[in-house]
Amino acid sequence: MKKITIILFSFFVNLSIAQNSLFTGGGLEVGRFEYSILPSLGNTQVEKTALSIGAVKKLGKSLLTFRLGYTKYDIYFKDVLLTNTLDTFENIHNVRFSLIYRKPLKNNWSINALISPMLSSTLDGNLSTDDFFYNTFLSTSKIWVKDSLKSSLTLGAGFGTLFGRPIFFPILSYNKQINSNTRYSIGLPMTGFFHDFNKKNAINFTLSPEGFFANNSTSILNAQNEKIRNSRIQLNGLKLTLGYQLKFDEHWITHFKLGYIPVSNMEIIDLEDKTLYDINTNETIFLNIAVSFNLNKKRNEETNN
Repeated sequence: MKKITIILFSFFVNLSIAQNSLFTGGGLEVGRFEYSILPSLGNTQVEKTALSIGAVKKLGKSLLTFRLGYTKYDIYFKDVLLTNTLDTFENIHNVRFSLIYRKPLKNNWSINALISPMLSSTLDGNLSTDDFFYNTFLSTSKIWVKDSLKSSLTLGAGFGTLFGRPIFFPILSYNKQINSNTRYSIGLPMTGFFHDFNKKNAINFTLSPEGFFANNSTSILNAQNEKIRNSRIQLNGLKLTLGYQLKFDEHWITHFKLGYIPVSNMEIIDLEDKTLYDINTNETIFLNIAVSFNLNKKRNEETNN
């Protein structure tokens, strides 16, 4: 089962739908709490607080992964006009359930699929179908092993809010172990370098998308003072992240990330994707702190048996 765990790790590290993968260098992640702040994103400050739990179930040779997460975005508009006009967007609530299925095939091939319904809303009005969105992907992976070092190639396609408003996007990723402590990943949606100093300390450097998308069912006024219902907010950008992990207990890991967002875009749109307000954003740094509870690899293997 150790091989299955490592294969899953290399696959999920790659998919940052993946940003919240269950599998980490510490084993199986069953719970996480995190806080992020983007202090100066143009005319806004964005804070994110998130909590998630997960579990995995073995179905024959296949694996079924469950994950439930809640994320709250607090958006502070520094412009008085935006504050008065867009105050309903100051609190975004995101509840997501993810179901991930992986089926191994012959010759180290596998099929991977995800379906993830999501509520993403300001919760200021009555809930409707406009507050719900879907994330999904389908991919295939191939594993190679040489001198006990693994490499993998993943190809596929996804649909969802990874880049802000829901779109189709390709999945193309190559992962390679340089040695037992070092590996890298190149592709979309995430490129990264990962190194374990020892069993307790690790670093990583990643390049990945940053974004969210949410509906607002209450009315706002557009620039012509017309009432618009079911407006939406979207953020998309690119982030560079330097991360450090410290395993301070058998099951607990702290995560520290310092990052830089060189380009980003935030806007309010209507249901036809027409821009109502283009919110000025610029480059910014960000900080992320998290703590996670993990089952170690030995326990993980016993769970899967």
